[in-house]
Amino acid sequence: MPYQVTPIELPRVLVARKRVRTAVRNLPATIEDGFRALARHVAEQGATPAGPPQVAYPGDFVPEGALEVELLLPVDRPVPPGGGVETAELPAGVAARTYHRGPYDAIGAAYDALFEWIAAHGRRQTGPPREIYLTGPDATDDPATYLTEMVVPLDRGDR
Repeated sequence: MPYQVTPIELPRVLVARKRVRTAVRNLPATIEDGFRALARHVAEQGATPAGPPQVAYPGDFVPEGALEVELLLPVDRPVPPGGGVETAELPAGVAARTYHRGPYDAIGAAYDALFEWIAAHGRRQTGPPREIYLTGPDATDDPATYLTEMVVPLDRGDR
């Protein structure tokens, strides 16, 4: 699948955040269980989701090792901490963006396209890559129709 990468301006986003560490092989179950806990905490605190769920990967990717994952759910107001959940603000800024349509286990090619574009344009990554789940298992049973927006925060390029 060819990926079109474009620079965009990301808005500031208030999120409920839950950090987890997991083995790569357990990533799907960890994300699913983590989002359930995150959504439950947000609802118990009377907050409302204000956008699609997201995952950020702040650490290095080690195929056979442990991986740090940030589960992010945009919210309409700050959420009191508890159960490993805290409120955070994702800063506004420039990012490289592409979209991946299809199952999550085939998303690697989209990351390759993003990082090739970043290198080819002499840009520098300034934050963790994020996956924004626009259409996923909560909306369809067909993984071929999943739609994931992928962004990598960048420097402004004014060196």
